[in-house]
Amino acid sequence: MADNSNVSPHRALLGRNVKALRTMRGLGQESLAMQLGMSRAYLSSIERGEKAATIDTIARLAEGLDVTIARLLEEVPTDEKGKRKGKN
Repeated sequence: MADNSNVSPHRALLGRNVKALRTMRGLGQESLAMQLGMSRAYLSSIERGEKAATIDTIARLAEGLDVTIARLLEEVPTDEKGKRKGKN
């Protein structure tokens, strides 16, 4: 297992949001990556906060997930189990 202690909080936030939105839409990593023209491994590394995505990649992710760039970068409150509160 990788040591995530050096993961930027901004990359971690983006990764959590991408993964949450992808799974809420019932998409697997492979299908979203193919839709966006990127490798599944690259998408996975973004979701884990290991890779820093460019603004162009963030824009592609937002378009593919049908959300704004701002939505991918916003902190969404969670309950004590880590589940998102409020609207998705």
